[in-house]
Amino acid sequence: MSGKIKKFISSVLSAVMLIPLVPTIAAAAETANITIEYRKEEGELVRSVEVTEEYIDGDTYTVPDELKSGFVKKNDEGFYDYYEINESKSELSKEFASQMTLVLEVNQTDRFDYYDDFEDTTRVYNWNTGSGSSAPAVQTDGTKYIKHSTGSGSTGAYATFDEVSAENKEVRITADVKFTHATGSKPGLGEFSIGSSSPTFGSGNINYGIEAGTGHILALLYRDGTTLEFNKKIANIDFVDQWIHIEADADFGRETVVVKLTNEKGDTWEGTDSFYSSAVESNIGSIYLRSPGTDGTLGVDNLTVKVTGEALPNEPDIKSVLNYKSVYAFGDSIVYGHNAPAQSFMRLTANNYAMKLNMMAKNGATIMSSSNHILTQINNAPSDAPDIVLFEGYTNDAYGSAASDPEFNPSGIQRDVTECYGEITPNGTTVFDTDTFCGSFENTIKTMKNKWGDKTKYVFVTIHESNARNHDIQVKLRELSMAICEKWGVEVVDMFTYENSAGERLNTYGHTAKDAYMNKYIINGNGSHPTVAACEEFYIPAVVEVLESLYDDDNSNNNGDDKNDDDDDKDNDRIKSNSPAAVSGYVSMTALPGSVELVSESKTPVIHIDESDYPGVIRAANDLVSDIEAVTDKKPAVKSENIVEMLPGSSGITMTDTGMAVLFDYPVPGDSKCYVAAYNADGTLEGVKISAESYGGESFDDGSIIGFSFDERLTKPAGGKIKAFVWQEMKPVTGALGMLVDKDADLSG
Repeated sequence: MSGKIKKFISSVLSAVMLIPLVPTIAAAAETANITIEYRKEEGELVRSVEVTEEYIDGDTYTVPDELKSGFVKKNDEGFYDYYEINESKSELSKEFASQMTLVLEVNQTDRFDYYDDFEDTTRVYNWNTGSGSSAPAVQTDGTKYIKHSTGSGSTGAYATFDEVSAENKEVRITADVKFTHATGSKPGLGEFSIGSSSPTFGSGNINYGIEAGTGHILALLYRDGTTLEFNKKIANIDFVDQWIHIEADADFGRETVVVKLTNEKGDTWEGTDSFYSSAVESNIGSIYLRSPGTDGTLGVDNLTVKVTGEALPNEPDIKSVLNYKSVYAFGDSIVYGHNAPAQSFMRLTANNYAMKLNMMAKNGATIMSSSNHILTQINNAPSDAPDIVLFEGYTNDAYGSAASDPEFNPSGIQRDVTECYGEITPNGTTVFDTDTFCGSFENTIKTMKNKWGDKTKYVFVTIHESNARNHDIQVKLRELSMAICEKWGVEVVDMFTYENSAGERLNTYGHTAKDAYMNKYIINGNGSHPTVAACEEFYIPAVVEVLESLYDDDNSNNNGDDKNDDDDDKDNDRIKSNSPAAVSGYVSMTALPGSVELVSESKTPVIHIDESDYPGVIRAANDLVSDIEAVTDKKPAVKSENIVEMLPGSSGITMTDTGMAVLFDYPVPGDSKCYVAAYNADGTLEGVKISAESYGGESFDDGSIIGFSFDERLTKPAGGKIKAFVWQEMKPVTGALGMLVDKDADLSG
C-alpha cells in the first residue's frame, strides 16, 4: 500500500470517528560544541579542530571526509610533517552531546623541508611584482590554489619561502601547474620556476622573465601557446588548460634535474637537463609565476621541497661494485658522527665510493621506544627502496640501574635494560614485545623489510668495545643483536671484534679519557665517537669489506647461465603484470617483427661493460640491471669480457673514405652486431654507428676473429675516443612473452 493511500485512509477514519489528530511537536534542536583531537599512537596531541553543529537528542555525529584527510604541521625543528588518519583506531562517530570530544589517531607518513597546499587563507605572501603586474591570489576551484592573471601583456611576480639548504644535496621538488589563455588568442611566454632565495630576471625586470636571469633551478615555459619546455628541452605533452603534476629530482652536486610531467589524462613526459640558470646558489627558496599574455593565467598548487639525500660526485675516488649504490643509514651518533657529521664513517665511505647516502641517524637515538627512536627514522625515510640499509644501535640503550650501573646511570634516570632484555622469538612470529630490547630490535628489522623488501641488502654495525658504557651490558646487547640479525638474515659488521690490517682492534676499554690512544681514536678524547683516524683504520675498511662481499655473492650466484633451475616457480620468471606496455617504441612486452629479445621465460641477458670506462657508463649499466630486474624479476649479470677499447689507426679499427671496419681477436657469435660509439673527452656520447652485417657474413675458420663493416664513418672527437661494443642478436619467438628492443632504434641519445 502506498504512502499516499495510507495517509488518505487515516484522514477518512479520523473524520468519520471524529477523533482529532494530535499535531507532532518537533523536538527542540540543541547546539553541540565538538572538539576533534588528532593524536599520535602514544597520545601526543598533534592538532585539534573545533566544530559547532545543531542536533536533536539521540542523533549521531560522524566526522566528515574533509576532517579525515591528511594534513601537514610544521614542527619545532622547522620541518613539515605529513600525517594520515588511522581510521581503524579512531572515533569516527559518536552520539551527540552538548560538549563532546572525538579522538582520531594519526601516523606521520612523510616529512618535507617545505610544503604549501595553499589551503591556509590567512597566510601572508610577500610577492614582488613587475610594473603593471598584480600579485597572485588564492583561488578556490574545488581546492584552493594560487593563480596569477595578466592583461594584454605578460607580467610576472615572485615570492620567497622558507629557505632549504641544498649544498651537495639531492632534492625532490613537486608542484601542480596549470597554464591557460583566452580562446582564439595567441599568448605570449608563460613561465613557472622554482629557484634559489635570491633570483634575478632579464634586465633586472621581473616582467621580463627568467631567460636572462640567475638562480632558477627548475622551469616550465609555455611558449606562444604551442610548446611546453622543461628548462631548455621541449616537452611533448598535451598541456593547455590542464593541471600538470611536476616531480623533479635536483642534484646540487652535478647541477642537473630529472623531471617527470604528468597531465590530467595520465600522459607522461620525462627528461633530464642542467639547472635552468648557469648561476644558482646552493639553496631553494623562491617561486616565480609569469602568466602568458592576452588574458592568460598561471595556477600553482601543492608545492613541496624535500632533501632526499646526498648528491652523487662525478667520479668515485675508489672504483668498486659499491659505486653509485644508494644507502639509507639509521642509528645514533656513532653513525651520524656526533659533533662532526661530515666525518662520520658512513659519510666518508659514501664520499670515497660515490655512494648515494641518505643519512637518517640522529644523536642519542635508541633501539627501544623513546622520544628519539630509531624506528621513527625508518618510518620517516623515503618509501623508494635503496640498494643498502645500514643501521646501528643499542649504545643508548646500554644502561643498568643506579645500583648496578653507578658509573653511567648514577641517578637512575635511564631505563634499566637489564630488566627488559626479553627473548628472541621463534621463526614466524609477527608480533613482538616492544617493551623489551629483543622485541624492539626484531620489530625494527621487520619494519625495514616490510617497507623495502628483500632486494635491499640489510647490514647492522656493532659498536667497537667502548669504555663509555657498562662492559657487561655491551657484551649482552651485542650478543642479542647478532643472534637476531642471524635469525633475520641481516649481515653484521662486528666492530667489537674487527681487526685491521695490522691485527689491531679498536678497543677503548681500560683506557682513560684524554690519553694518547683516546685522543687519536675518539672525538674529544672521551666517549664513544670515532675520529677520522678510527674511521679510516677500522670502521670504513670493515664496512666496505662486508658490503662488497654481498655483491660478490650476487656475482657468484649469477653466472650468466640463461637456463632457470627446474624447480623455479614459473610465475616468478614472467614479467610483472603491472609493467608498462611499451616505452616510446623502444621497448615492448610483446614480440614484434625485427625486435631483439632481451628477457623471456627462459633467457636472462648479460650486460657487457668495460670496467675502465667512464663512471657514468658504469652507473648506467648498473641502473639498467636494476630497471630490468624491477620490470621482469630477473637480474642480468654484468661482465667485462668481450669489450675492446681501440683508437683510430690501431689494428682494431680501420677507417677509409667510404666507411669503417672493426676486427676482434676473440670468439664472437656469427650473428652479432657491432655498435661503435665515439666519446668526448668529458665522457659524453658523441655518436653511435651500428654495423650492417658481420664482415663477409661469416667468421674466420678458427672462430677466433670476426669483423664488422660500417656504411658510415664515425669521426673521433677531438681529445675523445672510440669504443666498440658487441652483442649477439637473439631472434624472438613469435608470441613469446619478453622484453625487446627495436634494433633500428636511434641510440645516439
